[in-house]
Amino acid sequence: MRILTVPGVFQPHSDTWMLADVLRAQTLPPGTAVLDLCTGSGALAVAAARRGVHDVTAVDVSRRALLCARVNARLNGVRVRTCRGDLFAAVGDARYDVIVSNPPYLPSCVDALPSAGASRAWEAGRPSHRPQDESRAGTCCAGGSPADLRRSQLFFPATARCSWDLLIFERPWTLSCLASL
Repeated sequence: MRILTVPGVFQPHSDTWMLADVLRAQTLPPGTAVLDLCTGSGALAVAAARRGVHDVTAVDVSRRALLCARVNARLNGVRVRTCRGDLFAAVGDARYDVIVSNPPYLPSCVDALPSAGASRAWEAGRPSHRPQDESRAGTCCAGGSPADLRRSQLFFPATARCSWDLLIFERPWTLSCLASL
């Protein structure tokens, strides 16, 4: 899989590739719908589409990120629908079988997110769990939201340094890599 980025879009790192590997290893039946929140470069959306999923939606607030996701989908010969918006606002009441997310995770001392510029691609604001805490995943798939799951400490650390967490559930599957900084 080839992924390109432009200035202002966060380059995928090992945590993204770890989640992409887990996604590729899942058995996803025909008709599975995948949502990639905070898509950035589109690496996770592209990984899902390359896995054979025909209904992949990538969401981000950044126009540059969505351009990157579209270019990367084309570069990899797959179709990914892109939507601009903040978290679930871009998809309305649509429902998904799999939700993947590797959201911005660099905490900040400011309360407001940058409205433009390169820092918008990876700035999480305060607290750094905002994307997870405001998630409506509980209404998009069975079970609790990532915030509920984080609070109940159902996460399994994948690395000691950043304490990355990986959630895997039965249908509908929710795969998410969330930072605990």
